Amino acid sequence: MKSGARIQAVIDILTAFEARPKPLERMLKDWGRANRYAGSKDRRAIGEYAYSVMRMRGELAHKMASTEPRALMIALLHRQSLQSGEDGWKTWFDGSTHAPEPLAMSEVQQLIADETELPPAARLNIQDWLLDDVTRTFGADATVAMAAMAGRATIDLRVNALKTTRLEAHEALASENIETGGTPLAPLGLRIVEASGGSRSTVDQTDAYKRGLVEIQDEGSQLAAMIAGAKPGDQVIDLCAGAGGKTLALAAAMGNHGQIFACDTEDAKLKNLKPRLARAGVRNVQVRKIRPFTPGPDDVDPDLYELAASADLVLLDVPCSGSGTWRRHPDARWRLTPEDLDTYCAAQASILKRGADLVKPGGRLVYITCSILARENEEQVTRFLNGNSDFKQQDIDLSLPGIRIKRSLQMAPHITGTDGFFVAVMQKQQD
Repeated sequence: MKSGARIQAVIDILTAFEARPKPLERMLKDWGRANRYAGSKDRRAIGEYAYSVMRMRGELAHKMASTEPRALMIALLHRQSLQSGEDGWKTWFDGSTHAPEPLAMSEVQQLIADETELPPAARLNIQDWLLDDVTRTFGADATVAMAAMAGRATIDLRVNALKTTRLEAHEALASENIETGGTPLAPLGLRIVEASGGSRSTVDQTDAYKRGLVEIQDEGSQLAAMIAGAKPGDQVIDLCAGAGGKTLALAAAMGNHGQIFACDTEDAKLKNLKPRLARAGVRNVQVRKIRPFTPGPDDVDPDLYELAASADLVLLDVPCSGSGTWRRHPDARWRLTPEDLDTYCAAQASILKRGADLVKPGGRLVYITCSILARENEEQVTRFLNGNSDFKQQDIDLSLPGIRIKRSLQMAPHITGTDGFFVAVMQKQQD
């Protein structure tokens, strides 16, 4: 494909996104399937342009005084040309077959107009309505935090201690031409060296992965599982297990001793968990499908009633905005709506109550999100504690070099070099 055709493809994809927002990764895959003539280099270039627009959409829209995909693409190319010193991109807009129409005089004038001060939300590259939520979390560091969130995410692996050591896993991957280094914070983490060309898809194809030596898991997620503190012999309930990343980490920490109930309301996720358990050599997990349930003060959970007040640890990796993964999914910050966030917060409150009923006296309730929004994190925990006097928040028993941990831990790229995760630990008081 010629450069102009690539640019027009990006504009078309972004136009479809504006009309009906859905995950950009899926839209790019759909476009590739529908346009088989596009080679791998074309698809890669189109994807990089589209993701770059999403990372800087607020700034680009302010520059052009427009959110139209064509305007955003023009602003991105202009910015890249200022950085590289190459200005040939304007010739790509020549109106030829599959290429964008030539630049209009109004577009050129907008590019050369004097820069005006960026509004706060545009500077942070978020929607206006998210400004208060983000600044409540990061305060004066919001600009630094969101700049880091615009960077590229690392690809991290968790070494499966049931089968191998970090050194052995590193050597096994190296023998398959995937170079890794140790993660700086998680003791069982490996980080793929970007220059080696490794990716999620190439890891999936390695013998080391197929033998269950490693799992793909962000370092922040690994730390969250460590904070949960599962011990051999514990009874653990992972109430929102999903595809089971943290379930696998808990099982390894327990050395396959004790019992984990991996629960979720979605069959599809749990089906993905079962082969992962087998590959990892995990033998102490029961997988259980549960129904959505909003507990009242005297209601009995029909799916988990026999586990009431029995668990040493209940892990709540609750559904959330996913704002902590905006490095990986920059389009998600533009898809999230106020209604979505309200729905997530309501679900989190319900799940906290459901999980609390399963904790035995002296047991722990560990609340986790992959969010950077205070409304889903500290504020959610505060509301729960205010309504449940039998639970007390505990200090997090983890020391991270150069990182100050308060009662809870907010991870983020500029703090921990990880995705954004929030973790709080609450203990049920003895009678």
